[in-house]
Amino acid sequence: MLGLYVDDSTFLENFSQEHLSTLRLSAANFTNSTFINNYSKQGTHGFLIDTNSEVTFKNITIRNDEATVRKIMHKDIQVTSGFFIVNGQSTLQIESNSTIENTFGRDATLAVIQSGSEVYFN
Repeated sequence: MLGLYVDDSTFLENFSQEHLSTLRLSAANFTNSTFINNYSKQGTHGFLIDTNSEVTFKNITIRNDEATVRKIMHKDIQVTSGFFIVNGQSTLQIESNSTIENTFGRDATLAVIQSGSEVYFN
């Protein structure tokens, strides 16, 4: 598996057509990082974790402020999940003092979990 290691980083006000990032057949660790006011037109405002991937978020903050939520809600946004789509027998772990605030999506506020995938909050 490929490896992605992100520490002490900020992802601020990014826009994409579909997903902030896609992790497929990957291993990734995000620590001490912040995701603020990121959004997409479709898919998820955060991560598509797909096809046997293993992703860990530790001590992270995911947040949308009220002004951003109001702005996005007036656009033609068809987002399925607030921040995660976990698919294809993948694993997502959210650990250690992580904070998730004000996420939204058409089908799920935080995550859509499907196809034999697992999510753990520790």
